[in-house]
Amino acid sequence: MEYDRKFSMIDSGSAVAYSVLFLGTLIVLSIFIRSGLKKTGVPSLIGFMALGFLIRLVDSQGTLISGETGKIFEFLAEIGVITLLFKVGLESNLKGLIKQLRHASIIWFGNIIFSGFLGFVIAEYVFHLGLIPSLFIAVALTATSVGVSVNVWQEENAMKSPTGELLLDVAEMDDISGIVFLALILSIIPVLKGNQDVSITDAVGKAIGVLLLKLFTFGFACTLFSRYVEPHITSFFSKKIIKNEGIKNVWKKHHSL
Repeated sequence: MEYDRKFSMIDSGSAVAYSVLFLGTLIVLSIFIRSGLKKTGVPSLIGFMALGFLIRLVDSQGTLISGETGKIFEFLAEIGVITLLFKVGLESNLKGLIKQLRHASIIWFGNIIFSGFLGFVIAEYVFHLGLIPSLFIAVALTATSVGVSVNVWQEENAMKSPTGELLLDVAEMDDISGIVFLALILSIIPVLKGNQDVSITDAVGKAIGVLLLKLFTFGFACTLFSRYVEPHITSFFSKKIIKNEGIKNVWKKHHSL
């Protein structure tokens, strides 16, 4: 038993060491990729995606990324996307976003009609995938990959430009409408399958009511946070950063004498 326990601890320690080494190697490669592509004017995101495809190609047998390493990658990917979008939200110009809302609505409506409707028609009548899969495909095609587009525009410092604000508005509207449509589809699937004795109108009405209540509650909470909590948090950390910078400058001057 004692031998098995020690062997298990060694095996677990080796897995952690491998994960740290592998992630560290990727971070170093990412730094070189960003630095190299910055000189050519190519977005670093393309290099990161190419690195990911290369790793997946090498890991075709599932031996390079498996177990704990795969879980760490999944966790870091989710945290990275959440952090990126949160940072974009903090740095966004609310007045500029509202100003671009009318133009964004026109683009959003065209995207819904063109991408969603066209995707549904092709899936249903060309590939004959069925009603329910075609509805999911239509909803998926209306969404925008905010993380990808925002990352490229941020590198060019163009997020606060009128075009950048328009892009952010359209992306946000696409994703919000995608969530709404997905919730509606999930609510009517049992009806479409004939598993419930409820009309589609009642199912959709109930789903819309619950969804609007959740969106209103979440939006109200976010508004309160942004107006009364976030400014104090930002001010607190800004003062800490300025204070630390002042201490560093004093320390540098003292040692330069």
